[in-house]
Amino acid sequence: MSVVPEILDLDNAPIMDGTTTSVGYAEFILPESDTLILESTANGLAVVVWTDSIHIAFVKPFDPREDPFVDELKQQLEKLPTNHDLRHHWFEEDMTFLDYEILLEKQTPDPFWRLFAQDKNTAEFNAAKLLLKGSNVGGGMNSVYTYETQNTRGQVRVGNAREDSHIAVSLIENQAGTVAVGIIMRRRDVDTGDIMPYLITVLSSLRFTTEHIEGDDHIRTLIELAGIEKQQEYEKE
Repeated sequence: MSVVPEILDLDNAPIMDGTTTSVGYAEFILPESDTLILESTANGLAVVVWTDSIHIAFVKPFDPREDPFVDELKQQLEKLPTNHDLRHHWFEEDMTFLDYEILLEKQTPDPFWRLFAQDKNTAEFNAAKLLLKGSNVGGGMNSVYTYETQNTRGQVRVGNAREDSHIAVSLIENQAGTVAVGIIMRRRDVDTGDIMPYLITVLSSLRFTTEHIEGDDHIRTLIELAGIEKQQEYEKE
């Protein structure tokens, strides 16, 4: 929890040469590679991408306004008085999964002396915030960023250790806040590979090609229409 989030400036970041690639509900520039494999998982809801240098897993896309994570915090907030300071900062109808993720990333435990001054509902809400933040174990030991482009905004968590920069976990939303997806991107060369040039290229160029997610069948259809077939029964190195 000690990594301080920074802003990732994608407007001035260099982008690698590549080709536009679609996963059905979103498209992006994929850096040039002699090898390119796109497959969906067995349930047809997630997509994996393999190139010579990187592996990307696109998890099931979702509506960021409707999520158990968001519901849990809102339930805790509703217990607080309407004029409570926490409601002012944390309770707005249009807040999405990403908004809460960004706020949670900035959270630190209160000083010990302040715990005695908290009412029961405030203490429960603060405990819920830190529990949810602590459960977010997807990277972020090296650095944490937020970013915004013309088409999307998101949060990036880099590294599974302080010196690790070969893997990143990103949460991406469209600007309307109606579609979101999580991606895990890693270099295939764990020892020497830096994920950031590849990550910046994908994040800078990614745009959603659908404005809404209408259930699992809709996701499967979008992926299938992009010509992406289900994974073969073998493992890649």
